[in-house]
Amino acid sequence: MEGLYIPKRSKPWKTKLKKAIFIILITLFILLLIALIAVFVVLPLVFMNSLSLQKKIVFTNSDLNSNKEFYETFPQPGFKNRYIIVKDLNGSTNVSIGLWQMLPTSVTLDLYDDYAIDYDYMLKNSTHDILIYFHGTGESRDDSVLKYRVFRHYFQVIAFDYRGYADSTRADLTEASVVSDCIQIYKWVLEQTNAKIFVYGHSLGTALATRMIAHLSKENISPVGLILESPFTSFLEEIAEHKYGKLFAWLPYFKATIINPLEKNGFTFDTKKYILNTTCPIMFLHAEDDDIVPIKFTNKLSELANLRPNSTVVVNKFDAKFEYNHYSIYKNQFYEYMVAPGLITTIILPTELISKKNYSIAELPGVNNFYVKVNEKENITLGVWEILPRSILRDAMNNNEYDYERILKDNNQNVLIYLHGNAADRTEFAPLYNILREDFHIFAVDYRGYGDSFKGEMTETKMVDDIFQFYKWLHNKTSSNIYVWGHSLGTAIGTHLVSNLKNDNLTTTGLILEAPFTSVPEVVSNHTVSKLISWVPWYEWTILDPFVDNDIAFQTEKYVTNVDCPIMILHSKDDSIISYLYATRLFEIAQNNRDFSTQGVVRYHLFPEDSGYDHMEIYKEPFLIKLVENFIEDCEKFKKHKWVQ
Repeated sequence: MEGLYIPKRSKPWKTKLKKAIFIILITLFILLLIALIAVFVVLPLVFMNSLSLQKKIVFTNSDLNSNKEFYETFPQPGFKNRYIIVKDLNGSTNVSIGLWQMLPTSVTLDLYDDYAIDYDYMLKNSTHDILIYFHGTGESRDDSVLKYRVFRHYFQVIAFDYRGYADSTRADLTEASVVSDCIQIYKWVLEQTNAKIFVYGHSLGTALATRMIAHLSKENISPVGLILESPFTSFLEEIAEHKYGKLFAWLPYFKATIINPLEKNGFTFDTKKYILNTTCPIMFLHAEDDDIVPIKFTNKLSELANLRPNSTVVVNKFDAKFEYNHYSIYKNQFYEYMVAPGLITTIILPTELISKKNYSIAELPGVNNFYVKVNEKENITLGVWEILPRSILRDAMNNNEYDYERILKDNNQNVLIYLHGNAADRTEFAPLYNILREDFHIFAVDYRGYGDSFKGEMTETKMVDDIFQFYKWLHNKTSSNIYVWGHSLGTAIGTHLVSNLKNDNLTTTGLILEAPFTSVPEVVSNHTVSKLISWVPWYEWTILDPFVDNDIAFQTEKYVTNVDCPIMILHSKDDSIISYLYATRLFEIAQNNRDFSTQGVVRYHLFPEDSGYDHMEIYKEPFLIKLVENFIEDCEKFKKHKWVQ
């Protein structure tokens, strides 16, 4: 009918489609809600009440199927698979720990028949230091073969699997039980070898290694050095910062359901607590792009480690641009130089040089062994030899109750402080002392950590300050002229010392530098190995800058211009340790930046190559005593001239 409105009917399929979409959306929402509840509510609750799940989070690679034959027949020359039996915490249950003993590469190359190698003998009589490796939670000992390849350039390596890992016995996994196993493994190695021992931990292994060393320190047992790669402050803090842990860290019940149960069951791995009870030097290695253990943990731990009174800390950070993340720091081309037995500090400052000599017995007559406390806060006492001048030697030898302090006060003989090189102690220079006692009353000092001097943090500032305090002690005991003689490393310490004396209105009469260098970074940069890698853009900040950053640069060139007394430099042209070119450069720096009227002359004596004196034997120079006496005349003339002014 015309004009009549007839409404359109909606199509049935559109209505059904809308309903289907609505139902799907509701279903997806419900499923998402269920998933969110399962993940963010149920899972934390299950974790809170499941000890086995907590153990699996902590010890990720434990209880996985392993092929024992794989470890026993691993196809690498110089590898020995062993099983070491340790006692469980209850003292009655035996736990078998799977372990690889890996010979140094150089040793392996010399031994063609792997079956004929006596591995017990090789461990006992190792000519290389030993490195005990603690792997991370998501690894077993076969995961770090490429890293071992680097270690074996310098070490004989011991790598083992914790209980429950790889082919080690399945046993109750707790922090305490695993640490107990580690302690027993360390003591086993200690009993089997006469070599020095280093410890290397990665990730979870850093926590186990640190707690082990803290425990061993109670028994006066300590490795030579500890290397911590990607460490965390505690597992409780790490889990909150882990990339997966952050998914839950925002939950208001995160602490109640995640942190508190771990703490209750003893899974704390509190490295920040135990690191304070270690005494050995520590090196930290961490990549800035590590998304499993953030680098801020190394920053915090290194600060804590620096609070320890008796040790050294070195930190190596790797730029994020290298993309090393958590597992690949070993790929850095300088890695092997960082982890060599000469840790950066021990290359220059061998803190393990704690001698068992009897320092009260000297091969020279007229030697008085005594000790001077130079740092109350750190409890640092230095061992000293007083070598009497020849002019009073006969009198001293005929008098068993000779008053050394009185003769120091009353005698007007020139006094000499002798500062030795880095790989020595005060006992090793008797031939030189015997020559110098013609003109000097000698005091030979061992730095902190050397000889029988007390151990302490090994930095340039600390070492120089110790000698500064000794100088002031000696200055208060005598009115005689005081000279300083430094050899090798001692030249850097001596120059820095004399430069600092003016801060207390003190000055020495003369400074003698035997085999000096300009600075450690310059010496390193001119080394043959360094020249091969100096072209890379990050060479300076990875190799040279750490010496300055860690206060072990010994920049003699910086301080020599601030020495207000005459200087005599001695060097042999055939010196194979420190090139004479450094002495020449140091002489030029001192000569060209000096006010001779207020600072005195600079003498430089370079002995010819055919003299054969090398680094240690300038004392054999027949005219040495004449050179010394001429220098004394220079110093006395300068002092008189300065006094008149």
